Amino acid sequence: RLYKTDLHIFLDVADSGCGIPAEERERVTERFYRAERARNTKGNGLGLSLVKAIAEAHAAELRLEDNRPGLIVRLIFKTNASSIGKKVA
Repeated sequence: RLYKTDLHIFLDVADSGCGIPAEERERVTERFYRAERARNTKGNGLGLSLVKAIAEAHAAELRLEDNRPGLIVRLIFKTNASSIGKKVA
């Protein structure tokens, strides 16, 4: 889902899986970290660390929120209303 306000652009990606417990959400953005619930599933623990790196490269805030069930990965980009729609050099 993509939506905006006067000051921010939001990009939400949500699933309905088992989710990530609140106490593990900070660690799941570390490279190669696998949450306890995910240890028996495919993956290398890189996905959310890549999302975090991309968010940081674009000065965006990354939030991980409960989707009940599942997870919402939310990227929040600050906007400069005067620059929207203009080409960046």
